[in-house]
Amino acid sequence: MTHSRRLIPVLGVLLIAFSGFAQGPGPSGTKSIPTKSLSEYAGKLPAAQSPQIQIRLSADNVNPVAGQNVHFTVTGTERFKGLQYDFDWGDFQKVSSAQPAGDHAYSQPGSYSAQVTVRLAAAVARIAIPGNQLTITVQQPRVPSTLELRANPASAPPGEPIKFTATLTPPDASAKYHFIFGDETEEDSANREIGHAYKNARDYRPVVTAFIPGREETVSSKPVLVKIVPIVPAKLHVTVLPERPISGQDFVMVAQMDPASRNDTFHFDWGDGSSFSSFGMNVRATHAFQIDGEHTVIVTASERGADLNPQRKKITVVVVPSTPPPPAPRWPWWLLGGLAAVAAVLVLRRLLRLPVPQGLHFKPGAGPAEHRMSGIRPSGPHISVTLKPGMDPGSDRMIFSEGPAPDQEEHHAR
Repeated sequence: MTHSRRLIPVLGVLLIAFSGFAQGPGPSGTKSIPTKSLSEYAGKLPAAQSPQIQIRLSADNVNPVAGQNVHFTVTGTERFKGLQYDFDWGDFQKVSSAQPAGDHAYSQPGSYSAQVTVRLAAAVARIAIPGNQLTITVQQPRVPSTLELRANPASAPPGEPIKFTATLTPPDASAKYHFIFGDETEEDSANREIGHAYKNARDYRPVVTAFIPGREETVSSKPVLVKIVPIVPAKLHVTVLPERPISGQDFVMVAQMDPASRNDTFHFDWGDGSSFSSFGMNVRATHAFQIDGEHTVIVTASERGADLNPQRKKITVVVVPSTPPPPAPRWPWWLLGGLAAVAAVLVLRRLLRLPVPQGLHFKPGAGPAEHRMSGIRPSGPHISVTLKPGMDPGSDRMIFSEGPAPDQEEHHAR
């Protein structure tokens, strides 16, 4: 009996603290204990000593992402001991603790209402006071942003504009970009594309940084290599295939610049009133000359849209005839002389109306270079002709004679 009397003041204080649940929440979601509850449960304490208690549940992050840990804290019960804290996280998960604090991670995005209930741990009294409800809004897990910078072209001469493009993943139209070109120049832009020209020939490594206001996030790209090369005079190379074209047939002329570019433009002046133009890194032009001989072709090369330094080259093309004439026949001199002699004899006999002999006999004459020619008629005397050096077979100085047939020592020819 004495022991029970000693607990009355303590229980009275707790009853005053927990009886505020019947009065509703006070300011800022807290519970207030009215003074009348003190006289109801522990009437021996004066009203001036009635305590006030406020139970408040708070969190270090009310907008976490799914899977992120949230730390909850209960305040207002620091003066009391032997209390139990029942936490209801609002996602069908609950936990009890003797400490006025707890940790929890929400697995799915959404809005949750967390609440804590404070209970008296002593078995002699079952008093519970719920605290304020705290709304937790869980966000979708945020994907880390990435930023990539590209340069087009990646190699250019000094003074040529280069287009830089920043690609943000995931895309965000509100992003602001800051370009650092690597030549001590920087530029801010609301557009992810920007142009820049370098003055000096060397290597540069520009970068870009993007600030995303909606996420309060800043991300930077990796450096990209840009080569600024000095201007080298281009050389024009022309090849003729085949080297000696045939008149009336097509041949190919191949032209290219060194160094080559897709914007190179070539113009071919064939020299016969016709021409041909094209562009590209390697241009093949086809033509046919109708007349054989040497022809001069002028090839002009320049960059398309800019004739700052055109290159010209004269090419001499030797065109050969399509069918060369056959070589003139060459007869042996001795054959020509023999044919001429036979023809002369036949002409003489025709003029003299002499019958054509059945055979001719050749016999050396009296002189060193004298020759005799004899023939046999079917009937009649033998006819012989003497030819001497310097005589013309067709002249009237030839000696004709008739006589018997030549002896057997003479050479007979049929």
